[in-house]
Amino acid sequence: MNIGVIIGAVLLFVALKSFLPSIERLLKSIVVHERMYLVIMGIVHGMSNLGGSMLTIIIYAKNYAKDRTRVTAAASYGTVATCQLITLLLIGTKFTISFADKVTFVQIGIILFLLTEELLYKNIDNEKYSKIFAVFLFISGILLILKSL
Repeated sequence: MNIGVIIGAVLLFVALKSFLPSIERLLKSIVVHERMYLVIMGIVHGMSNLGGSMLTIIIYAKNYAKDRTRVTAAASYGTVATCQLITLLLIGTKFTISFADKVTFVQIGIILFLLTEELLYKNIDNEKYSKIFAVFLFISGILLILKSL
C-alpha cells in the first residue's frame, strides 16, 4: 500500500478547510481524539517517515494564531527530531558529517530564519498566514501524490 498517496490526499482535503465549513467541522472532531491521532501519526511516521505531514495537519486543524502555530510546529518537530537522533545514537549510527559542514548548516539556517522572519513573517497577519498555510498544505499534497505515483 502506497501511504504517500493517502497522506497527500489528506493534505489536499485539509487545505480546503478555510473554504469549506464541513471540512472544518470534521477536523474539529478529529482534534477531540488527538491521542489516537498522534498514535496513528507515530505509526505512519515509523513506517513511512510521513508523520511530519500528519503533524502539520493536526496543528493546522487547531486554528491557532500564527505565532502559536509556529511555536507548536517548531516544538513538535524538535521533539520528533530529538527522538530520532537519540534512536540513531542508541543503535550506534556513525554520523559522517564533518564539523565544518555542521557549522555551515547552522549558519545557513540562521540566515534563512532571519531573512524569513524579517522579510515575510512579520508582514503577514493571522488571516493571510492561514491562507498561505493552506496553500502550502495543498502544494505539499500534490507533490507528495506525484512523488508517490
